[in-house]
Amino acid sequence: MIGKSRKQVVWNWVRARLPMLLLAALLLFAHPTWRSWTLLGAPFLLLGQALRTWAVGYLHKDRELATGGPYAYCRNPLYLGTFLSGIGVCVLVASWLVGIIFAVIFAVVYIPTIRQEERYLEKVYEQRFREYAAEVPAFLPRLIPAKLNEAEGWTWQRLIANEEHLTWAALIVFLLLMAIKQSFL
Repeated sequence: MIGKSRKQVVWNWVRARLPMLLLAALLLFAHPTWRSWTLLGAPFLLLGQALRTWAVGYLHKDRELATGGPYAYCRNPLYLGTFLSGIGVCVLVASWLVGIIFAVIFAVVYIPTIRQEERYLEKVYEQRFREYAAEVPAFLPRLIPAKLNEAEGWTWQRLIANEEHLTWAALIVFLLLMAIKQSFL
């Protein structure tokens, strides 16, 4: 197994917490309306977070190649979930500026991260990853799951180990604060 450099570990830690900091900052720019909640904001946000939750339950970082569940549809369901949630947040806060900032951040931070992680996975899992990549698209999902040997199924332990419960907590707080801002300000 190939180890990650200290720089990569620090960057991964920062990148994982960046969305939480951005959610807090978004409250300043938010102009939520009931229409932005129901139109696409909340549905996209929750769909993205549900996809992330499904994905992390299959993810056993640095121990096995995740190919089951949502990983049979696309190689990067966590990033797809983040993208969908980000669209939901942009609609929810009803700010074009937020949408532009999100697009730039996704292009500058997440797309290079996806490429770097896939290079890492190819070094670690070699032919197994290349076969997986040949069957499963990187971002836009297949309609039918790829027929792959799934090592293990979804577990709560992986959800907790991957700290997705903290993402849910942050989103719940964000949504409550958005509701308060929409109702009283």
